[in-house]
Amino acid sequence: MFRADHPYHHSFMESLRSLYTSGDLFKLAETHDSFAIQRTVQSKVLNKKIPLPASLSGDGRRTSHPVANGPCGERIDHLKGPRKKEGRSRQRDLIRPRPEQYWRGNS
Repeated sequence: MFRADHPYHHSFMESLRSLYTSGDLFKLAETHDSFAIQRTVQSKVLNKKIPLPASLSGDGRRTSHPVANGPCGERIDHLKGPRKKEGRSRQRDLIRPRPEQYWRGNS
């Protein structure tokens, strides 16, 4: 999610777009979107163009499945890799049981 009303939003998006249009994306250690966004954020924070972003993962950021284990897990299940094929996350993906109906009884 991006804060479009931030004074540096346009500059940030231009930097991100430039990674792709210049081919500089292929100079990065990884070429997927989240890595490109992370590198752009790091650069902007380092240059004091944007404040350090708030994490949407909360305590879940220290787990292998931050979406399910963080505040967003109250509303969504992020399916990736084997979870995508299985159609949902597994109970063992959670570091502690979640109270929401979706997560109860999930094996």
